[in-house]
This record gives sequence, structure tokens and C-alpha cells, in this order.
Amino acid sequence: MTNLNKQKLYCKLILPNKIEFSDYIIKMLIPSISGEITILANHAPLISKISSGIIEINDIEKKKYKYFVLYGITEIYDNTVILLVEKLIKFNKLNEFFFNNEINNLNKKIKNTKNSNLLYKLKIDLNNLYLCKKNI
Repeated sequence: MTNLNKQKLYCKLILPNKIEFSDYIIKMLIPSISGEITILANHAPLISKISSGIIEINDIEKKKYKYFVLYGITEIYDNTVILLVEKLIKFNKLNEFFFNNEINNLNKKIKNTKNSNLLYKLKIDLNNLYLCKKNI
């Protein structure tokens, strides 16, 4: 096994209607409900909910990908990362209109939510949207 094979892992980013990304990578950053997860080769097995935020991928050719994600789940096992996401937008396609629209939608949900657990999650998502909007 070459040194590169020891350092790489397979990543698949799946939307409800298509596979957005499927390739070998060397590093990935994922926003989870308990904080950002850095994934490298030989990562411990894990299943986690994905919160809204930025996903960063570094492939084996040192090409970088950035996506904005809204909700999902990830599973990490045997140098494989599978992400099932509800909504995903390439970072270079993000614009102020998108963020304003998503922020307005979340504010409406917050206003109409009585469930304290859901309200907490929505406020975290809203904060993540504001942080991402600052980075465009």
C-alpha cells in the first residue's frame, strides 16, 4: 500500500435527486450539531447529524471544494464518508439573495415554533446562515 493510500478516504455527497460528489479525498470539514468535525484517513466510525454551514473538501489532487449545506446526516466508517443532505449549494454559486431568502424562511419558522428543542436548532441554523453570509 502506498503512502497516499494510507492517507486517503472515499467520500460520497448525496442529495435526494443526485450524487453531487464521489471521489477520494484527504480531508473534510463538516458542520455538525455538536460542532465542526475534521475528517482525515483512519477516522473513528461515527454517525452524526449535519447542521447548516460550510462543508470543505480537499481531494487527493489538492483541489478544494466548498458547499453550503442545510441539514443532513453523515456516516464515517472504514475510510469512507457518506453524507446524505437535504440541500447543498456550491460555495461559488452562493449569493446574498440566497442567504436573505433562507434567513427569512428560518425567521418565519422561528416565529411560528412552540417546540423549544426545534426552536433551539432553528436559532443555531440562523446563526450559521449569518456566519456563512459574512464569508461570501
